[in-house]
Amino acid sequence: MTATSEPFARAKSLEATLAARPLGLIIDGKSVPARSGKTFVTLNPATGKEICQVAEGSTADVDLAVQAARRALDNPAWRDMSAVDRSKLLNRLADLIERDAAELAVLECMDNGKPAALTQAVEIEGSIKTFRYFAGWPTKFGGETLPVSPRSGAKILNYTVREPVGVCGLIVPWNYPMSMAAWKVAPALAAGCTVILKPAEQTPLTALRLAELALEAGVPPGVFNVVTGFGEAGAALVNQTVPRWKRSSPARPDRRATVMISIGMRTGTRSKISTANISTSRMASWSYGDAPSRRWRSPMAIIC
Repeated sequence: MTATSEPFARAKSLEATLAARPLGLIIDGKSVPARSGKTFVTLNPATGKEICQVAEGSTADVDLAVQAARRALDNPAWRDMSAVDRSKLLNRLADLIERDAAELAVLECMDNGKPAALTQAVEIEGSIKTFRYFAGWPTKFGGETLPVSPRSGAKILNYTVREPVGVCGLIVPWNYPMSMAAWKVAPALAAGCTVILKPAEQTPLTALRLAELALEAGVPPGVFNVVTGFGEAGAALVNQTVPRWKRSSPARPDRRATVMISIGMRTGTRSKISTANISTSRMASWSYGDAPSRRWRSPMAIIC
Protein backbone atom coordinates (compact mmCIF):
# COMPACT_ATOMS: atom_id res chain seq x y z
CA MET A 1 0.00 0.00 0.00
CA THR A 2 1.43 3.37 -1.00
CA ALA A 3 1.42 6.49 1.15
CA THR A 4 -1.13 7.98 -1.24
CA SER A 5 -3.53 5.03 -1.17
CA GLU A 6 -3.39 4.49 2.60
CA PRO A 7 -5.80 7.36 3.51
CA PHE A 8 -8.30 6.11 0.92
CA ALA A 9 -8.17 2.62 2.38
CA ARG A 10 -8.68 4.04 5.88
CA ALA A 11 -11.61 6.10 4.63
CA LYS A 12 -13.29 3.03 3.14
CA SER A 13 -12.85 1.14 6.41
CA LEU A 14 -14.18 4.07 8.46
CA GLU A 15 -17.17 4.51 6.15
CA ALA A 16 -18.18 0.89 6.68
CA THR A 17 -17.77 1.13 10.45
CA LEU A 18 -19.61 4.43 10.80
CA ALA A 19 -22.51 3.40 8.58
CA ALA A 20 -23.23 0.33 10.72
CA ARG A 21 -25.21 2.23 13.37
CA PRO A 22 -26.03 5.81 14.40
CA LEU A 23 -23.46 7.49 16.64
CA GLY A 24 -24.75 8.41 20.09
CA LEU A 25 -24.12 11.28 22.46
CA ILE A 26 -21.40 10.81 25.08
CA ILE A 27 -23.04 11.42 28.45
CA ASP A 28 -21.77 10.16 31.81
CA GLY A 29 -19.22 7.89 30.17
CA LYS A 30 -21.68 6.14 27.85
CA SER A 31 -22.75 6.42 24.23
CA VAL A 32 -26.50 7.04 24.35
CA PRO A 33 -29.20 7.94 21.81
CA ALA A 34 -30.92 11.31 21.96
CA ARG A 35 -33.92 11.38 24.28
CA SER A 36 -36.10 12.22 21.27
CA GLY A 37 -34.70 9.33 19.26
CA LYS A 38 -33.86 11.76 16.45
CA THR A 39 -30.70 11.57 14.36
CA PHE A 40 -29.22 13.77 11.64
CA VAL A 41 -26.93 13.13 8.71
CA THR A 42 -23.30 14.19 8.59
CA LEU A 43 -22.04 14.50 5.02
CA ASN A 44 -18.71 14.17 3.29
CA PRO A 45 -18.30 17.66 1.77
CA ALA A 46 -16.08 16.30 -1.02
CA THR A 47 -18.76 13.97 -2.32
CA GLY A 48 -21.99 15.21 -0.77
CA LYS A 49 -22.68 11.64 0.35
CA GLU A 50 -23.81 10.55 3.79
CA ILE A 51 -21.08 9.39 6.16
CA CYS A 52 -23.36 8.31 8.98
CA GLN A 53 -26.27 9.21 11.21
CA VAL A 54 -25.56 11.08 14.47
CA ALA A 55 -27.80 11.56 17.51
CA GLU A 56 -29.60 14.92 17.45
CA GLY A 57 -29.29 16.28 20.96
CA SER A 58 -31.86 18.69 22.37
CA THR A 59 -32.54 20.57 25.59
CA ALA A 60 -33.38 17.33 27.42
CA ASP A 61 -30.03 15.82 26.46
CA VAL A 62 -28.12 18.94 27.49
CA ASP A 63 -29.89 18.78 30.86
CA LEU A 64 -28.67 15.21 31.33
CA ALA A 65 -25.13 16.10 30.28
CA VAL A 66 -24.96 19.06 32.66
CA GLN A 67 -26.28 16.93 35.51
CA ALA A 68 -23.63 14.30 34.76
CA ALA A 69 -20.89 16.95 34.63
CA ARG A 70 -22.09 18.44 37.92
CA ARG A 71 -22.07 15.02 39.62
CA ALA A 72 -18.58 14.36 38.31
CA LEU A 73 -17.32 17.43 40.18
CA ASP A 74 -18.23 15.67 43.42
CA ASN A 75 -16.82 12.31 42.34
CA PRO A 76 -13.69 11.71 44.46
CA ALA A 77 -12.06 10.02 41.47
CA TRP A 78 -11.95 13.46 39.80
CA ARG A 79 -12.39 15.94 42.66
CA ASP A 80 -9.53 14.48 44.70
CA MET A 81 -7.24 13.52 41.83
CA SER A 82 -3.76 14.87 42.52
CA ALA A 83 -2.18 17.40 40.19
CA VAL A 84 0.47 14.85 39.21
CA ASP A 85 -2.15 12.24 38.31
CA ARG A 86 -4.16 14.78 36.31
CA SER A 87 -0.99 15.58 34.38
CA LYS A 88 -0.42 11.89 33.70
CA LEU A 89 -4.01 11.50 32.52
CA LEU A 90 -3.71 14.35 30.00
CA ASN A 91 -0.44 12.90 28.73
CA ARG A 92 -2.12 9.50 28.32
CA LEU A 93 -4.84 11.16 26.27
CA ALA A 94 -2.17 12.80 24.10
CA ASP A 95 -0.55 9.37 23.67
CA LEU A 96 -3.84 7.88 22.48
CA ILE A 97 -4.41 10.71 20.00
CA GLU A 98 -0.89 10.08 18.72
CA ARG A 99 -1.58 6.34 18.47
CA ASP A 100 -4.71 6.97 16.36
CA ALA A 101 -3.36 10.01 14.52
CA ALA A 102 -3.70 8.54 11.00
CA GLU A 103 -7.30 7.44 11.64
CA LEU A 104 -8.26 10.78 13.22
CA ALA A 105 -6.73 12.66 10.28
CA VAL A 106 -8.83 10.70 7.79
CA LEU A 107 -11.94 11.06 9.96
CA GLU A 108 -11.46 14.83 10.02
CA CYS A 109 -10.81 14.83 6.29
CA MET A 110 -14.06 12.95 5.63
CA ASP A 111 -16.15 15.17 7.89
CA ASN A 112 -14.52 18.56 7.31
CA GLY A 113 -13.16 18.39 3.77
CA LYS A 114 -9.50 19.27 4.29
CA PRO A 115 -6.88 16.95 2.78
CA ALA A 116 -5.83 14.21 5.20
CA ALA A 117 -2.19 15.31 5.05
CA LEU A 118 -3.26 18.78 6.22
CA THR A 119 -5.56 17.55 8.98
CA GLN A 120 -2.78 15.30 10.31
CA ALA A 121 -0.08 17.98 10.17
CA VAL A 122 -2.20 20.80 11.58
CA GLU A 123 -5.20 19.53 13.52
CA ILE A 124 -4.09 16.17 14.89
CA GLU A 125 -0.45 17.02 15.57
CA GLY A 126 -1.52 20.37 16.98
CA SER A 127 -4.03 18.68 19.28
CA ILE A 128 -1.38 16.30 20.58
CA LYS A 129 0.85 19.26 21.39
CA THR A 130 -2.05 21.12 23.03
CA PHE A 131 -2.80 18.26 25.42
CA ARG A 132 0.89 17.78 26.20
CA TYR A 133 1.28 21.49 26.91
CA PHE A 134 -1.68 21.64 29.29
CA ALA A 135 -0.58 18.37 30.90
CA GLY A 136 2.21 20.45 32.42
CA TRP A 137 -0.14 22.95 34.03
CA PRO A 138 -1.87 21.06 36.88
CA THR A 139 1.35 21.04 38.88
CA LYS A 140 1.89 24.76 38.23
CA PHE A 141 -1.44 26.07 39.55
CA GLY A 142 -0.92 27.61 42.95
CA GLY A 143 -2.26 30.24 45.28
CA GLU A 144 -0.49 32.99 47.14
CA THR A 145 0.33 33.77 50.75
CA LEU A 146 -0.23 37.45 51.49
CA PRO A 147 0.96 39.30 54.60
CA VAL A 148 -1.57 41.87 55.83
CA SER A 149 -1.34 44.75 58.27
CA PRO A 150 -0.81 43.65 61.90
CA ARG A 151 -3.83 43.88 64.16
CA SER A 152 -3.13 44.58 67.80
CA GLY A 153 0.42 43.53 67.23
CA ALA A 154 -0.52 40.20 65.58
CA LYS A 155 1.01 39.32 62.26
CA ILE A 156 -1.57 37.84 59.93
CA LEU A 157 -1.27 35.99 56.66
CA ASN A 158 -4.05 35.57 54.12
CA TYR A 159 -3.85 32.91 51.47
CA THR A 160 -5.56 32.21 48.17
CA VAL A 161 -6.57 28.84 46.76
CA ARG A 162 -7.25 28.23 43.08
CA GLU A 163 -10.27 26.02 42.46
CA PRO A 164 -12.00 24.74 39.31
CA VAL A 165 -14.68 27.02 37.90
CA GLY A 166 -16.97 23.99 37.70
CA VAL A 167 -19.04 22.89 34.71
CA CYS A 168 -17.87 24.31 31.37
CA GLY A 169 -19.92 24.40 28.16
CA LEU A 170 -17.70 24.34 25.08
CA ILE A 171 -19.09 25.21 21.65
CA VAL A 172 -16.80 24.77 18.65
CA PRO A 173 -17.21 25.55 14.91
CA TRP A 174 -16.71 23.44 11.80
CA ASN A 175 -13.52 24.94 10.38
CA TYR A 176 -10.96 23.46 12.83
CA PRO A 177 -13.05 20.96 14.79
CA MET A 178 -10.34 18.87 16.46
CA SER A 179 -7.98 21.76 17.10
CA MET A 180 -10.59 23.97 18.72
CA ALA A 181 -11.97 21.12 20.79
CA ALA A 182 -8.45 20.51 22.12
CA TRP A 183 -7.92 24.23 22.82
CA LYS A 184 -11.00 24.23 25.04
CA VAL A 185 -11.07 20.74 26.55
CA ALA A 186 -7.38 20.53 27.53
CA PRO A 187 -7.21 23.65 29.77
CA ALA A 188 -10.60 22.88 31.33
CA LEU A 189 -9.51 19.37 32.31
CA ALA A 190 -6.11 20.63 33.47
CA ALA A 191 -7.90 22.99 35.86
CA GLY A 192 -10.10 20.19 37.24
CA CYS A 193 -13.32 21.34 35.55
CA THR A 194 -15.88 19.12 33.85
CA VAL A 195 -17.08 19.80 30.32
CA ILE A 196 -19.92 19.46 27.84
CA LEU A 197 -18.61 19.81 24.28
CA LYS A 198 -21.08 20.87 21.58
CA PRO A 199 -19.45 20.44 18.15
CA ALA A 200 -20.78 22.02 14.98
CA GLU A 201 -23.50 19.91 13.38
CA GLN A 202 -21.41 19.75 10.19
CA THR A 203 -18.39 18.17 11.93
CA PRO A 204 -19.30 16.07 14.97
CA LEU A 205 -17.14 12.98 14.37
CA THR A 206 -13.74 13.85 15.87
CA ALA A 207 -15.40 15.36 18.96
CA LEU A 208 -17.12 12.05 19.68
CA ARG A 209 -13.92 10.13 19.04
CA LEU A 210 -11.95 12.46 21.31
CA ALA A 211 -14.40 11.79 24.16
CA GLU A 212 -14.02 8.03 23.61
CA LEU A 213 -10.24 8.36 23.81
CA ALA A 214 -10.57 10.42 27.00
CA LEU A 215 -12.55 7.60 28.60
CA GLU A 216 -9.93 5.11 27.43
CA ALA A 217 -7.24 7.31 28.99
CA GLY A 218 -9.01 7.12 32.36
CA VAL A 219 -11.07 10.31 32.52
CA PRO A 220 -13.90 9.47 34.96
CA PRO A 221 -17.45 9.24 33.58
CA GLY A 222 -19.25 12.58 33.41
CA VAL A 223 -16.09 14.66 33.25
CA PHE A 224 -16.09 14.88 29.42
CA ASN A 225 -19.50 14.84 27.73
CA VAL A 226 -20.41 15.50 24.09
CA VAL A 227 -23.84 16.60 22.87
CA THR A 228 -24.19 16.72 19.09
CA GLY A 229 -27.02 18.53 17.37
CA PHE A 230 -28.21 21.90 16.13
CA GLY A 231 -28.80 25.36 17.59
CA GLU A 232 -31.31 24.14 20.17
CA ALA A 233 -28.57 22.19 21.93
CA GLY A 234 -26.18 25.16 21.90
CA ALA A 235 -28.83 27.55 23.19
CA ALA A 236 -29.81 25.10 25.93
CA LEU A 237 -26.18 24.84 27.00
CA VAL A 238 -25.80 28.62 27.22
CA ASN A 239 -28.96 28.92 29.30
CA GLN A 240 -28.06 26.19 31.78
CA THR A 241 -27.84 26.79 35.51
CA VAL A 242 -26.24 24.37 37.93
CA PRO A 243 -25.79 24.37 41.73
CA ARG A 244 -22.83 26.54 42.61
CA TRP A 245 -19.81 24.38 43.35
CA LYS A 246 -16.93 25.02 45.71
CA ARG A 247 -14.38 22.44 46.80
CA SER A 248 -14.06 24.02 50.22
CA SER A 249 -17.75 24.10 51.15
CA PRO A 250 -20.97 22.33 50.13
CA ALA A 251 -23.19 23.92 47.52
CA ARG A 252 -26.05 26.04 48.76
CA PRO A 253 -29.22 25.00 46.96
CA ASP A 254 -30.48 28.57 46.70
CA ARG A 255 -27.35 29.80 44.93
CA ARG A 256 -26.89 28.73 41.35
CA ALA A 257 -24.43 29.60 38.63
CA THR A 258 -24.70 29.39 34.89
CA VAL A 259 -22.40 26.99 33.12
CA MET A 260 -19.19 28.74 32.10
CA ILE A 261 -19.34 29.01 28.30
CA SER A 262 -16.47 29.05 25.83
CA ILE A 263 -17.57 29.64 22.26
CA GLY A 264 -15.86 29.68 18.90
CA MET A 265 -18.23 30.41 16.04
CA ARG A 266 -19.20 32.55 13.10
CA THR A 267 -21.01 35.84 13.58
CA GLY A 268 -24.36 34.48 12.40
CA THR A 269 -24.36 31.73 14.97
CA ARG A 270 -23.09 34.11 17.62
CA SER A 271 -26.16 36.29 17.10
CA LYS A 272 -28.37 33.28 17.80
CA ILE A 273 -26.50 32.63 21.03
CA SER A 274 -27.00 36.30 21.92
CA THR A 275 -30.74 35.73 21.89
CA ALA A 276 -30.21 32.76 24.19
CA ASN A 277 -29.11 34.92 27.12
CA ILE A 278 -25.55 35.77 26.13
CA SER A 279 -24.18 38.79 24.28
CA THR A 280 -20.82 40.26 23.42
CA SER A 281 -21.49 43.18 25.76
CA ARG A 282 -21.59 40.91 28.83
CA MET A 283 -19.20 38.10 28.02
CA ALA A 284 -17.38 38.46 31.29
CA SER A 285 -20.02 40.31 33.29
CA TRP A 286 -21.11 38.94 36.63
CA SER A 287 -24.15 39.59 38.76
CA TYR A 288 -24.85 38.10 42.14
CA GLY A 289 -27.92 37.45 44.22
CA ASP A 290 -29.52 34.78 46.38
CA ALA A 291 -33.16 35.49 45.63
CA PRO A 292 -34.83 33.21 43.04
CA SER A 293 -35.47 36.21 40.80
CA ARG A 294 -31.75 37.03 40.90
CA ARG A 295 -30.13 33.70 40.19
CA TRP A 296 -26.49 33.76 39.30
CA ARG A 297 -26.56 34.44 35.59
CA SER A 298 -22.92 34.77 34.74
CA PRO A 299 -22.05 33.29 31.36
CA MET A 300 -18.39 33.87 30.63
CA ALA A 301 -17.79 33.27 26.93
CA ILE A 302 -14.51 33.37 25.08
CA ILE A 303 -15.18 34.14 21.43
CA CYS A 304 -12.40 32.70 19.29
